[in-house]
Amino acid sequence: MTSLLRTFFSGIILVMMGSVMAQSGWVWQNPTPSAEMLESIDFINANTSWAVGRVGTILHTTDGGATWISLMNGITINLYTVDFIDASTGWVVGNGGTILQTTIGGTVVGIEDEPPVWQDLPNTFELGQNYPNPFNGSTLITLTLPVSETVTLQIYNILGERMCTLHNGVLAAGEHRFSWDGRDEVGQAVNSGIFIYQVKADNFARAKKMILLK
Repeated sequence: MTSLLRTFFSGIILVMMGSVMAQSGWVWQNPTPSAEMLESIDFINANTSWAVGRVGTILHTTDGGATWISLMNGITINLYTVDFIDASTGWVVGNGGTILQTTIGGTVVGIEDEPPVWQDLPNTFELGQNYPNPFNGSTLITLTLPVSETVTLQIYNILGERMCTLHNGVLAAGEHRFSWDGRDEVGQAVNSGIFIYQVKADNFARAKKMILLK
């Protein structure tokens, strides 16, 4: 009897809630297939939105919330905030300083065992040591950014003379790799020696040495 009464009164409450919401201009939308608590939602237009919540829940709609799909992401921590700047690029933050980024709308491409399309972003700036070092021919320089920045990456000789500029412009948050083939800005091969590669950003500046051997 208690169970029947509980069901009866729950039905009355839901009917009353539906009536109140209808009168206020709101429509009840159940964002299935998730049963987890949702924490944040972001619409970029009248149709397209993402919602995030507990246990790595990320939901997506393209019809104004009439239907929702769950996006596979491989994440099991709680997510608290979502923000998209267009239909492709967005960020999600969660427990433990987690920052996730997608550049394809967070949707899964291919079969279910494909890698997640959300990637962890670094939380600090880092200029890696070039590899190989010493080098003969070309070498690789790695730079990681926690946020989008305007970045200049330049090569100097030991006298402070600029050899070339590998990059000058905006870079998105994440890891970036640049190759230097031992040539200056006019394409001439430089002599063996010690060189300095220097990165400057809005909130970061660092330089490291490398050796070119021929």
